Amino acid sequence: MDKKVTIAIAVIVAVAVIAVAAFVILNNCDKDYNDKEIGEIGTYVPIYGNATSDLYIDKDDVKMLQSIIDGKTIWDKKKAPYADANQDGRITDADVNIVKKIINREPCEVMYEDYYGDVTKVNFPLTNMNIAVTYYQQAEACAILGVLEKVNVASKAATVYGTLWPCLKNSVEWGTTGSSAITDDAVEKFIANDVKLVVCTPRTENHDLAQRLHEERGINFIQLWYNGNYCLSTIQTMGILMDAEDRSQMYMDYCNNIANKLTSKIKDKSQHKCFVMNGYNETTDSITLMSNERHGSYVLINKYLADAYYEQGTNQFGFTYHNIEWLITNSQKFDSIIFCVSGNSGYSDDQSTGTYYTQDVYNKFFESKVSYFEKCQAYKNGMIIGSVYAQTFGFSAYPVLEIIAAQLYPDLFTLDEAMDDLQEWFDTFGVTKIDVRKNGPISYTGSEYEAAYPQLK
Repeated sequence: MDKKVTIAIAVIVAVAVIAVAAFVILNNCDKDYNDKEIGEIGTYVPIYGNATSDLYIDKDDVKMLQSIIDGKTIWDKKKAPYADANQDGRITDADVNIVKKIINREPCEVMYEDYYGDVTKVNFPLTNMNIAVTYYQQAEACAILGVLEKVNVASKAATVYGTLWPCLKNSVEWGTTGSSAITDDAVEKFIANDVKLVVCTPRTENHDLAQRLHEERGINFIQLWYNGNYCLSTIQTMGILMDAEDRSQMYMDYCNNIANKLTSKIKDKSQHKCFVMNGYNETTDSITLMSNERHGSYVLINKYLADAYYEQGTNQFGFTYHNIEWLITNSQKFDSIIFCVSGNSGYSDDQSTGTYYTQDVYNKFFESKVSYFEKCQAYKNGMIIGSVYAQTFGFSAYPVLEIIAAQLYPDLFTLDEAMDDLQEWFDTFGVTKIDVRKNGPISYTGSEYEAAYPQLK
């Protein structure tokens, strides 16, 4: 492939979105520690009692705690910030007892560190409970863990993806398709439907509610980030708390397999310089860049596929804003731009909601959007790549990442193999039968735009 300006457009499709995952190291190997993060994000779970700072609560934690109690090991709070299971400031037999209860799945009060760094209490294990979800990524996590049928209250931002998760059509709805905020109406529906677990988007207003609802109503909250490097840690933390660790382990194994494929073949990701874009508004000529670690698409693409443009975000979700002239000027400095356009989720032939598209409709959608970039050299080079948004930064990001890799590195990867892995994703972690080659507009297959990369046939 000629080393020319590339725009890898992940024309992604969802209703307002946020966030995906990082390569996980499954062994508790040597790590660099600091006050907040233990090694690489994604290699540990923030459950108090996790003395070894790894992805598991197991006998190794009991051994570590006992060694500290016996005076054989000095407790280094920086290296083992989650060792104190009951958060009383000491390591005692009480901590050992809590860890043993977690291992044996015995009822107890467990504490974890939420997204904001606060200690959050839950009634362990979080099983056989009515669940509420605030956004589609939380529904996706419940599907991975095999508990989606327990979701009986959901925001419209989750139920809008009803063709992916048909059982959500029976849930009680609140809110709008573009918001994950817990409203007064949502709280009333939690109470009326005996919700005891809310898998929640970390938002300030949601966070303020959580402690009060736990104390007053016994409602448990999982408030963890589902974006970029956090996804694997989050799913494993949820797996432990919800007694679904076998499913979370399957997910981690799947993602590691994809990550290993990418890292084993892409030896120099700096050969591609890229922008990662979320979309644009034609009326205001506003371009939205996902340009820092707050957004999962940027994180994963920068980690595995290319050297992504960085700019400190002006938005809590990692967005910065420019216009087409800025893009035209700066695109000459880069090999690629991953462009994620909202408005289409894919994986369905149901057009009744105006959100889902067939492959043919997706192709026309792509063609109408790509013309915006006619002034960019990348357009002339045929290097604008289509993909789906809803799956590029949440828990299902890895298979879509492989699809983008096949288009950026056609000499290293094939779209057919990437589609096989995407099919495995749905077969293993979905709750509905989908043939991704028929109902998965993850790549532009039309003929109006002359693409320079291999297309899926």
